[in-house]
Amino acid sequence: MRVLITDGNERSALAAARSLLRARHTVHVVAASRLSLAACRAGLCRTVVGADPLADPAAYAAELMLLAQRERSICCYR
Repeated sequence: MRVLITDGNERSALAAARSLLRARHTVHVVAASRLSLAACRAGLCRTVVGADPLADPAAYAAELMLLAQRERSICCYR
């Protein structure tokens, strides 16, 4: 299963990513910068989004939709 975690700078995102990786899922972490708390884990697919979800929720949602459409045909390999 491929999983998208949308707030890579939260501790809960880190915990979720660890658990999902242990369960051998492909985990994508989205954050405002490439180095986020959850994305420091080996085996993750990191994605940087430019839109701020609090300042421009519509643009953020549009970026996530594009990411999901793109990743539908592309898979990250560990």
